[in-house]
Amino acid sequence: MGNLKSILLYLVIVLFLGGVVGCASWTEERHWAADTDGYTPWWKELPQGYSPYKTAGKDTNTGLWKEITHEKTGVVMVLVPAGKYQTYRDKHTATWTKEDENRYWVEIKQPYYIGKYEVTNKQYCVFLNEEGNKEEWGSKWVVYNEDWCGIRYDNGKYYPAKGWEDRPVVGVTWHGARAFSKYLGADLPTEARWEYACRTGGSYWFWYQKKGESYEQAYKRLGDYAWYAANSSGASHKVGTKRPNTWNLYDMRGNVWEWCLNYWREDYETPDHTLYDSTYDDERDWRLFLACGGSWSNTMWTPRGANRAWTLPDWRDANYGFRVCEPYGWTED
Repeated sequence: MGNLKSILLYLVIVLFLGGVVGCASWTEERHWAADTDGYTPWWKELPQGYSPYKTAGKDTNTGLWKEITHEKTGVVMVLVPAGKYQTYRDKHTATWTKEDENRYWVEIKQPYYIGKYEVTNKQYCVFLNEEGNKEEWGSKWVVYNEDWCGIRYDNGKYYPAKGWEDRPVVGVTWHGARAFSKYLGADLPTEARWEYACRTGGSYWFWYQKKGESYEQAYKRLGDYAWYAANSSGASHKVGTKRPNTWNLYDMRGNVWEWCLNYWREDYETPDHTLYDSTYDDERDWRLFLACGGSWSNTMWTPRGANRAWTLPDWRDANYGFRVCEPYGWTED
C-alpha cells in the first residue's frame, strides 16, 4: 500500500511539472540578463540621459516611473508591466487561426520600457547630426533629400522637411534603426515585446476588441486607432494623432512598419524556441529581419498585432520606421 501511494504521488508531481512546462512553451525572457554580471536592468534604475515624466506618476506595483524621456532627442518611453499573452500563429504561415486552435503562451517576465511613439524625423536628425549617416551593407542608414522621405541635408546639416518634423522617420534600414536605438542606450524591441505591448497582453486581434466581437466588427473601428490604406490618403501621418492603446502607446497599428530586433523564424511550435535564439549577432549574415504593425499603405488584414513582415536589413522604403525599447538584456562584445 505504501508503494502504491508513493507511485501515485510521483505521477501527480510529474503531471504537475508537465503542465507548468506546457503553459510556458516558450518565453521571451529565458535568458534575462539580470542573471549576468555587470548588467543593471532599466527596471532597477533610470538609464543615463533620461528624466522621469513626473506628471505621469509612478506605477503602484513596481514603484517605477510610468514614463521617461530621453533628454537629447525627446523620445518618450512607457513602462510596460510583466505578464503573459496568447498568440495564435500557424506554424507555416504565421497567420491567425481559430481561437480554439494552436494557442501558445508567451511570457514576459520583467517590466520594460518601450517607445510611446514611433521615432520621428526631428528626433532622428538629432542623432544624424552627432553620429553622421553611416553606411552598412552598402546602404546609408536613412534616405534623405527625396520627396517621399522627411529628412533633408544641406550645408553639412540634417534637418526635418517642413511639415514632416513629427511624422515617423522612414527610408531607414534595420541597421539605421538599431544605431539610433543604441545611441539612446536602448535597442529595438524583440518581436515578443512588440506584440505584447501592441496587444496589451490580450488574446484578441485588436486591443479595443470587445468580448464576443468578431474581427470584422472590430475592424470597422480601426480608423480611430490607426493610419492605414482606407484613411491615410497615401502617406504616413504625425505620430500620436490617433487613439492610444490601453497602455498609452500610439500607432502600434498602421502608420509605418516597425523594425524588430529579431530574425524572421517560421516555426512557433518548437517547445524550446525563444526569441533570444533568433536575435541579431554579427556572425550570421544575410538573414531576413522582422517588422510588425502594418503601415499607411496596407489594407484590412494587415494591421493585426501578430502580423509580420520580413526583409533584408538594408531595405529602405516609405513604409518602414521603428520605435525604441529597453535593451533586451545582452550586449555585443
